[in-house]
Amino acid sequence: METRGGEFAKSPCGDDNGRLAVRPPATDVDVTCIPEAKHVTVLAALQLELKAAEATAAKVTQTMADLQTRMKRVAGAGVGKRARADSGESDCGERGDELNDNVIPEAQLRAMLVREEHLRLAPETQRRYATAESDWRTDWIVVTEQLQRDLVNEFGHVGAAAEASALNQLRTATHRYPSLRDIPLYIRHNRARAGTIVPGDVLPDAAVSDLNGKKSTLLRHLSALGGGVPTLMVSGSIT
Repeated sequence: METRGGEFAKSPCGDDNGRLAVRPPATDVDVTCIPEAKHVTVLAALQLELKAAEATAAKVTQTMADLQTRMKRVAGAGVGKRARADSGESDCGERGDELNDNVIPEAQLRAMLVREEHLRLAPETQRRYATAESDWRTDWIVVTEQLQRDLVNEFGHVGAAAEASALNQLRTATHRYPSLRDIPLYIRHNRARAGTIVPGDVLPDAAVSDLNGKKSTLLRHLSALGGGVPTLMVSGSIT
């Protein structure tokens, strides 16, 4: 509000009656049109927006840096494979670690697997498993994934690239080092077997259900598809 020659003049921010109009905060807010008492509130809101934007920018920057690091590793692995191929060597390293700057030693992987076993069987983790299994929106594998992420962080593998590399090495540890197969409970209690079926054998029948729950047998279902139709059957566990 201004005065001119002792008379009130309408503010450029006022209404037709010369009264002050308060505008809602916006990205292009005109602070000259906000009453002094409102300045603190508007300023605080803008500061919060700024902090949120800075946090998002930091995450984007970190993600870009991690991606650039991984791209360099992949490019380096490609150069190394071509060099080995030119020299007649195998393009598969003894442990397949071309993409890992930090190969975890067998001793540390053993310690990590022992720690994972302890964490999986801990009462709190078992309660989280039970809660996840009773909620259709999640599953026990989500609990396990977070447990493993916390585990590799606990052993010092922090950051997107280091964490991803450590997770891969943890989950494939028993393939890299067969001597570790007696540690993970999911290996010790795995009921899956290689089986004895070989190419040329007659396919054994088995009980199956369709997506609607209708029960049948494998051979009956395949017969219903019609003869002479090439069929690919894939079976296994989703976990």
